[in-house]
Amino acid sequence: MERRCPLSLAFSTCLEFETATIAPDGSGSGVVSWDDLGSLAVGASLDVDLSFIVIGGCNPAVATGEVAFAFDVNGDPIPTVSADAQIVTLS
Repeated sequence: MERRCPLSLAFSTCLEFETATIAPDGSGSGVVSWDDLGSLAVGASLDVDLSFIVIGGCNPAVATGEVAFAFDVNGDPIPTVSADAQIVTLS
């Protein structure tokens, strides 16, 4: 059965992606993406820490993470889940 857990993170143009604790499969134009973070047990979680460089002014900067087109152990689709984070930058 197909199992996968893709993740994408869209972020404000005042931020520049620098690094992540799990290397992304793609990045550019305000988006970082992972094609498959692997299998997760029911109720489990996974942390991906990211670093950004502030390259312009915006208060707040916004980052939106989304898991979409994921499949469970039985190959059944999992509903899309997303969350926003606001980041206040200091000058």
